[in-house]
Amino acid sequence: MFKITKNKQGFIASSIVLLVCFITFCIVGFIFYILFGFAGKLSVYDISSQSESLNSNSLLLTYLRTPVEVNGNKMDMADLINLYYHDNKYKDILIGETEKVLNSFEKPAAVSGWNLHVYLMPEDETIIKIKTLEILGWYEKRTTFAYLPLSGSSEKYLKLKLYLECQDVSCY
Repeated sequence: MFKITKNKQGFIASSIVLLVCFITFCIVGFIFYILFGFAGKLSVYDISSQSESLNSNSLLLTYLRTPVEVNGNKMDMADLINLYYHDNKYKDILIGETEKVLNSFEKPAAVSGWNLHVYLMPEDETIIKIKTLEILGWYEKRTTFAYLPLSGSSEKYLKLKLYLECQDVSCY
């Protein structure tokens, strides 16, 4: 034991190594804290944006599955849109039923409204626009799309775009 305390070179070198290891550990811990702190904030934002998208997707599915009666025949809105594409005489029925359904959806602000655009694809040609609210200087929120195959055509289909139109940018 006397020899160990007399030779102090090993004692000082091991203290310096211990101090360097402690400082390195603190720096690495600080870097991990910064990296994981930012990553946690980004994932919360992504989750909230996903939930908004799911909400508008469910509204569009609700719209497409809404039952309507046309000339004594019961069908859903998807069938009515397909029927309108083949025969324009169903335009008034389609607009009236669509406005009823879109006006029944919850609106997050006083000046806001759900709107629907139907496009013929792959040409991306507008077939019909149904607006429940016309706003100058509007903001488009909660946009979602659905695709409907056309009866009698394997190459053409309809693309439906449902979106919320708001006057205020903070409208969610």
